[in-house]
Amino acid sequence: MKNRLIGLLVLGIVYIIIGVLFLVILPLFSILYFVAGIGILMLKPFGRYCGLAASILGIIINSLTLAQSLKQGIPLNILIAVVLTYLVHAGIIYYLTRPKVIEQFK
Repeated sequence: MKNRLIGLLVLGIVYIIIGVLFLVILPLFSILYFVAGIGILMLKPFGRYCGLAASILGIIINSLTLAQSLKQGIPLNILIAVVLTYLVHAGIIYYLTRPKVIEQFK
């Protein structure tokens, strides 16, 4: 049994929680997060790929939200939330592409 990196444990649990919370609002996105969380906790390669896909889709959805908000005049709190969400998704992509993390999934 491999010693799982603490970051992967936290990320897997967070993805599962997000998957459950999004179940009513965005069912397909919810399934992706839930599968990513389970896969990450089990250290399965599909979990890492699903996590990367969820973050890439998150950036795309954020971009669409930002574009729509700019058309209507964007409140400061929405702008801050979008920027923070971009940073979180970029951080997850960065983390899941680190050699030490990739090694965990082999």
